[in-house]
Amino acid sequence: MKSEVLFDGITLVRDDLVTEAETHKFKKRSRWIGWAAAVAAVVLAIGVGSYGLSHIRMGSTGNGIGDGVNYLSYLGPVLPLTATGDTEGITVERTINFDFSPYETVERTDEITGGAYTHRRCEALVTDRYTLRNATDADRTLTLLYPTVVQLMNAPDRLPAVTVNGAAAETALYPGPAADFVEGGISESSWAYYQAVLGSGDYQADALSPAVDEALLAETVTVYKCSDYVIHGAYDECQNPTLQFSFTFTPGETQLLTYGANGGRYDHRTGESAVRVGAIGSERWEHPMYVIFRGRDIDGYSLQGYKSGAADRGEELEISARVERYEITLGELLRQLLAEVRREAGSDFYGSNTIAGKLSDEQMYALTAQALAQTGFDFGQLDELIYSVSTARRVVYTAFDVTVPAGGSVEVSASLVRDPSQNFGRGEDAGVWAQGYDMVTHLGSALEFTAQYASLSGTEFIELVGNNFGFNLEAGITEVRLDPNEEHYWIQVKPK
Repeated sequence: MKSEVLFDGITLVRDDLVTEAETHKFKKRSRWIGWAAAVAAVVLAIGVGSYGLSHIRMGSTGNGIGDGVNYLSYLGPVLPLTATGDTEGITVERTINFDFSPYETVERTDEITGGAYTHRRCEALVTDRYTLRNATDADRTLTLLYPTVVQLMNAPDRLPAVTVNGAAAETALYPGPAADFVEGGISESSWAYYQAVLGSGDYQADALSPAVDEALLAETVTVYKCSDYVIHGAYDECQNPTLQFSFTFTPGETQLLTYGANGGRYDHRTGESAVRVGAIGSERWEHPMYVIFRGRDIDGYSLQGYKSGAADRGEELEISARVERYEITLGELLRQLLAEVRREAGSDFYGSNTIAGKLSDEQMYALTAQALAQTGFDFGQLDELIYSVSTARRVVYTAFDVTVPAGGSVEVSASLVRDPSQNFGRGEDAGVWAQGYDMVTHLGSALEFTAQYASLSGTEFIELVGNNFGFNLEAGITEVRLDPNEEHYWIQVKPK
């Protein structure tokens, strides 16, 4: 339940009797010392040693070349099927196929120009098959989990299509925490990172029953919401109409978050600070800016418009805005902002054509709350945090139920599209991108595997750079039995 209080935008005097937000014009220009203007800062870094959203890593960097272990861009291994509950008496045989037929070069015609061009996709079609056998004298019903390393902004076809005895299975999705937030001591550029993350079983447990910091989410924060912007002047004279919200706060007593801001500045000598929203339209900019304070509230603020995002002296512009101050729990604020993102994202990183769009509001709330608790509060943008939830790499579990009859078996298949990890080649191949795919045999799985096999198809479209499966295209070896003592298998290819 929020406690809403409105301020007069000119006098900054609280008026407890006001029941509706008013529209005011702001002309005051604040004095600034310190930072150069940040027109479109991704993260507003405040103070020395602060821990902002810049600590969220959007990619991974490796130093291994050509050995199938480290990559400049690593997308994670194919992980094995696992299960929850009692698996005693259940044994499993696994067969995995990497199909490189998408690497075929095909001729296409441009729909607009009518011109011909060649096209080739660089991805593998992975089919991961399992035969589950029940050696007991009673039917066994299990919940199986197929884990996949993905980003939530990926298309849903990056999740497996699961069949049981040839029929499509009814599935549910359980996303785990962002891998970036789980194990910071090992490089994300190799499979050993996932070995450290998934080895204990805690990651899977957290995915099935996500834990959030309830005490943190119950904290009350103070929000200043700026909206309903109107430019009073010649819009065509503006490079980037910008509204600046200026205030003074003391780090240690107050922590600052924003949503909808795209710039700011801070003077560590005076504590004078500002956040800005730019790209205000000729008449009205739809998206509000939220300035959020955790801890001690600020004593006052001023607003000023500018012709550009640099907010330079002499570039003042008269802009009016609606300012609303209210208090709300951090958890409820996150829910409101996520609902806003869901409404506005459309087909972007949160739309129905993404994995994120397939998750429930409650699941996205838990993931965002986990990210916020792990990232810290010193200074950062909540919109960037919410975006990072979709861009960070994580394991998503596709869950489904099967019944393995007494003395019988069940056939399970998971089919998915796999983009390659990327690396440069060695020696004669230096400067040529080598594309990698890898798998693990039993990491994170509660199932007992009696045998595992691997095969390749579509090999006429690729050259084999290296592998530890034992494949040899020149010798015609495209099917192998895997050693159960070998945890990790990899293959590197390049298109012909």
